[in-house]
Amino acid sequence: MKNVENCEKYKDSYSSVLGDILKQSLFKNGYVSQIVPIERLKDLQKDIEKLKSSDLFSEVINTISNDFYRFSLPGVPFKINSIIIVASPKPLVRVNFKLKAKTVSLFHHTYVDIGKTTDIKQCLNEILNSKGYHVIGAASLPQKLLAVRSGLAKYGRNNITYVDGMGSLQELTTLYSDIPCTNNSWHEIRQMNLCKTCSACINNCPTAAITEERFLIKAERCLTYLNEFVWPKDFPSWLDKSAHNCIHGCILCQIHCPKNRDFISNIIAPIEFNEDETLYLLEGKPLEELPEDLVLKLRKLNLAHGYFELIPRNLKALFDKKS
Repeated sequence: MKNVENCEKYKDSYSSVLGDILKQSLFKNGYVSQIVPIERLKDLQKDIEKLKSSDLFSEVINTISNDFYRFSLPGVPFKINSIIIVASPKPLVRVNFKLKAKTVSLFHHTYVDIGKTTDIKQCLNEILNSKGYHVIGAASLPQKLLAVRSGLAKYGRNNITYVDGMGSLQELTTLYSDIPCTNNSWHEIRQMNLCKTCSACINNCPTAAITEERFLIKAERCLTYLNEFVWPKDFPSWLDKSAHNCIHGCILCQIHCPKNRDFISNIIAPIEFNEDETLYLLEGKPLEELPEDLVLKLRKLNLAHGYFELIPRNLKALFDKKS
């Protein structure tokens, strides 16, 4: 019996050391991370189901969660023992669209492709493969919820996650692995303490989607939802044209959040779209008919797939705002 106990202690110690090595290696590359045992996958699913059954989940969020979240494990040639979640800094990009005498200048953030996911996988594989372990992507999990539950992040009142040292200007990457994990800490779902006395995001939300009395925002009013999921329809009649500020998503609550004060100046050099390129986008030409230089810019901004069809409508709304 004592030998078994010693074996279990060794296993726990090895698991802890390996987890620490992973975290330190990721940290050296500018990332912060947490590891949770795979058993927590059931708890994540229960959290989502509980929210669905409450009056906090609107039809919009229900639809999005049904479309995006998957809790079944992938078929892989190794036993999945843990989930790794990593936060990487994701700076703002200034993007300028020119048309005649007008220039639409905006911030682009959420979908900027700066190759971090590939770097993270490579970093992890370099450590784990030599020890006989593996990682595989797990993008279909509720990443924000996992980040908060794991202790990596906290929610803001705007339902966006904030990570120490990065604020909300970060990207979350989740991966399954066969590395053992004995860390069983599981944190409450809660907002940052700052949100209790701050109303910056409420005051600067252009569609009144963020309210003081609700933990979850009114997703059906959120400009990010309207920019990305309400298509090919026009924007709703109640939406004031002054609300538009991004080609996709919305950045206003993050720009004005005091928690981002130290990170908001981290801006990548502007990407310029000249008049011809802007016209191509407004006309809604298929990607394969666009000039190579234009396609490269779209890919750099991660706009060449996914929501590409929405660019003409959203870009037109941004120019109409200038009228």
